[in-house]
Amino acid sequence: MTTCLSFLNQLTKSIASRNATEIKKHFYRSFDYMGCKKRYYLDDVVAKLSELPFQQGVFAILGSQRYYVDGYIAFNATIHGLFARPTKSEFVLFLHIGTLLTGNVIDCSVI
Repeated sequence: MTTCLSFLNQLTKSIASRNATEIKKHFYRSFDYMGCKKRYYLDDVVAKLSELPFQQGVFAILGSQRYYVDGYIAFNATIHGLFARPTKSEFVLFLHIGTLLTGNVIDCSVI
């Protein structure tokens, strides 16, 4: 949990800077996020995150994470501010370079 929480805290600080270059360093170059109706690519995600107000929560760890071989962690989080409602999602974090590889919505029925 500490690793994911530390990563998300660093990402939140970068989002607060509203600096796209700072935000982008937390994502792998081929990052994508599969929403319910659309796939969002790295540049779309970075642009949206750099527009969020800092006071608005961005992520909240749900407590579920799985370690995989070769330094990957899959974890669940709730995204606030990108969609009309908070969205439960799963992400894959590559520990060796500290970047998110991919993400997807867990349950589209609540959106």
